[in-house]
Amino acid sequence: MKILVTGASGGLGTKLCEKLLENGDSVIGFYNANDPVSPKNLNHINFQGVKLDFVLTTSPELINPHISKDIDHAIFCHGISMSKDILELTRNDIIYSHQVNFMATFLFAQQLVLKWKNDTAKKDRSLIYISSVATKGGSPDEIAYHSAKRASEAMMLSFARGFTNEAIRANVISPGLMNTKMGKQTIKNRPDVLDRIPLKKLVEVDEVVRLIETVIL
Repeated sequence: MKILVTGASGGLGTKLCEKLLENGDSVIGFYNANDPVSPKNLNHINFQGVKLDFVLTTSPELINPHISKDIDHAIFCHGISMSKDILELTRNDIIYSHQVNFMATFLFAQQLVLKWKNDTAKKDRSLIYISSVATKGGSPDEIAYHSAKRASEAMMLSFARGFTNEAIRANVISPGLMNTKMGKQTIKNRPDVLDRIPLKKLVEVDEVVRLIETVIL
């Protein structure tokens, strides 16, 4: 299979790319141009890394050169967290979060489905969005992140209902706080968050990777 993964430069995205390559899949890994880390450890003949500014992906022309109808599945792992008090958030904070967490996802999904619909070779294809269980709870200092994630969940539901006849599936996976750089930073900033988790621990990335594999298959 040929699989597109966003957020490939770290955390869940990198682990997922490694597992897919291990399975013999071809992977196109997108990562944010502003991220100081690049997926150097993914030095594999079947891996193509693409550096992209997710804030500027308001134009399909920036995405289209890198995607094609032979992509079978797309997994959207990218995301930025913005911890800021609700009364201190600015208009630009909200716009920035939604451009990265929602708009980039929408344009990737939209352009992929356009290519898939025009392909006469009908086969199983899917969009998978990695959200967060935290969007169901709400937080006064994560409204920019949570609102963008909730918007993306609604978007995926619309894709699921709109393209079932084209054999295109759309799913959302909402794990708890993961054992990633972002998750560890959240616990560091707010130790009380761990007390709200029934198992009192972070979700291991490998667990989410296995779930994604199940959804693809």
